[in-house]
Amino acid sequence: MISGSSVLGQWVSDLVREACVRATPPVDVEIADRDQAPADLGRIEGARRTLIVTHPGRRIADAVAGARIPVVAVLDDPVDSVRFTKAAAGTDVLNALRLSTSCAAANHVLPNNSAVTLVHRAFQGSALEIVALVVEHLRLDLEPTNLQALIEAFAGPVDAPWSLETALERRVPHYVRLDHLADTITADEAMLARQVLSPMVLGAISHDIGIITWPSKVFLSGDKPNEVAPAVADVTGAARIIYYGPYFHLPPGTWQVRLILAFSMEARGTPFRLTFYCDNKAIAKVLLRPSDGGAFEGTFTMQHHDPEHNIEVHFMNDEGTIEGHMALGQVTFSRIAG
Repeated sequence: MISGSSVLGQWVSDLVREACVRATPPVDVEIADRDQAPADLGRIEGARRTLIVTHPGRRIADAVAGARIPVVAVLDDPVDSVRFTKAAAGTDVLNALRLSTSCAAANHVLPNNSAVTLVHRAFQGSALEIVALVVEHLRLDLEPTNLQALIEAFAGPVDAPWSLETALERRVPHYVRLDHLADTITADEAMLARQVLSPMVLGAISHDIGIITWPSKVFLSGDKPNEVAPAVADVTGAARIIYYGPYFHLPPGTWQVRLILAFSMEARGTPFRLTFYCDNKAIAKVLLRPSDGGAFEGTFTMQHHDPEHNIEVHFMNDEGTIEGHMALGQVTFSRIAG
């Protein structure tokens, strides 16, 4: 089972654990994240063993891509996933996005995969249908009495099963109805979830995911580490990092990266450098020297092959400046087909 931190992910994880306990014979359940994955994933095939994965690493992603084992993958609403992660982990929106992108970056192995069954929040049927789907797909054998107990615990009475939303509300702490999200997450946070996470979630059903956007609000200030960078940064002074972050994960592929920047007249002629790092290795570097003040747009191509590790961007002035300001508007990523 693969799921990021979310309401639906929590419910399905609990369902899988309970179903494995009630199976005949019982099935071992193992939590297996990227650094905890068994070295020999092949021994899962045919074994009485289930993995629950929230941050899939390369070995797990490769096993899923090879369609060697049955997989239940959970897709929840991106905005609610961020809200839930904030509440459950007691963290801020940027850390919630880092956790969410670490799972969603592996979604590229899910589309058109015969071994994968998707369970999504938009499902219009009953919770009973999802219970039956999960049990069948994971090939779990339950005696009739155990199956009925499982259904009653996660889907309500067999003759009047709950809707999925009712099941989530009754079983999962921090549950909020999707039509009430505006009461529990700010408009800015919801927009960040849509810009950063929504296209990556879409990657579970299509390789055409649209544009991933990292707006200026996800970057941190080089002058005030661990603080969100200001809309306009002062570049006066010594050569240094002006912006850095955001430590988000990105799906693998060839990307057209688009930058929107602005410089004051005083900053013209100053050399700037933008470097993308993944696993402490530079994967892209851009040098620029504005010849005038104003807004600028530029594009370049970036190869990225390591969704298991996050990306850190450094934007710095290569020389000291007497005076000047700049703004990093946004960085967008569009996957190049093939």
